[in-house]
Amino acid sequence: MSVTVRFSDFWHTSRPTIDRFLIPLIESVYQNEILVENNPKKRVDLEVFSVFPPKRNLSRRALNRFSKFTFETSQLMEERVLYNSRKTMWFTGENKRAPIGNQFDTYLGFEPEGLIPNLHYLPLWVLNFDHFGKGTPHGFTSVLTTQDQLLLARKFKKIRKDKFCCAFLGNPTSFRVGILKNLIDIGPVGLYGSAFGNKVSDKSLVSSDYKFSFAFENNLYPGYITEKLLEAYLANTVPLYWGIDSSGYFNKDAFINFGEFNSLEEFVNIVRELNSDKDRYIATYEQPLLNHKFDIDGLVTKLRNDLL
Repeated sequence: MSVTVRFSDFWHTSRPTIDRFLIPLIESVYQNEILVENNPKKRVDLEVFSVFPPKRNLSRRALNRFSKFTFETSQLMEERVLYNSRKTMWFTGENKRAPIGNQFDTYLGFEPEGLIPNLHYLPLWVLNFDHFGKGTPHGFTSVLTTQDQLLLARKFKKIRKDKFCCAFLGNPTSFRVGILKNLIDIGPVGLYGSAFGNKVSDKSLVSSDYKFSFAFENNLYPGYITEKLLEAYLANTVPLYWGIDSSGYFNKDAFINFGEFNSLEEFVNIVRELNSDKDRYIATYEQPLLNHKFDIDGLVTKLRNDLL
């Protein structure tokens, strides 16, 4: 018997994530065919909510932007959950906190497990792998890999990397720009992305000539790790990163994490030393990225416990 599912409040380019990850994930949970229902008036077996409600007015847009859940919007979502579906799931790829209260039967996000009942850790970088044979659900690079490959050391290719560092920014905060200004003291930094009017469709094609990639997260929260660190590594560079890997998935020796230093000066000095010392650079470059794999089968088991 098929299972009816509706996806609500998703972003406008979410089809790859839905088709290549969420639907196969839900199929693995229910072990049945999934039928997607788009009519909001029809009751479904499962409704999956993301964090982009319709932008009906300026106040709602501001609410979504700053991740504020008011009592009013909480009631609106609770009403939808109550009358439209038998079971509910909350999903975010953004650094947004899960709604307070038991509005949903299960949650997928960046929060550490245990803070909210039925909340399960699903960092965005996990969606850069083809878990279900449907294609890669997310990412901005043509380079494909597996978690098993990232557990192994990579070999430094004897190609000329004569460029220092590249950066891809869509959100040029003063913090990020300030870091880049200091890195320019070491060498020229290639600036790409909408923030600089220089968008690229495939980061790996641009990054291959550079020794380092600037891969700072948009903001800081324990466990909030997107595609940035992974894509910088896959582009055959040493990532210059800023983020908190609270679950210990990533090998700290494979990248330079700004958050591990006591000052900006100390961070810049280490990057300068690595840039000028070929042996140290290669030793860092050849480190495996992952310490251990994300357990997708374990996630399926947890969701079965919540939904079945």
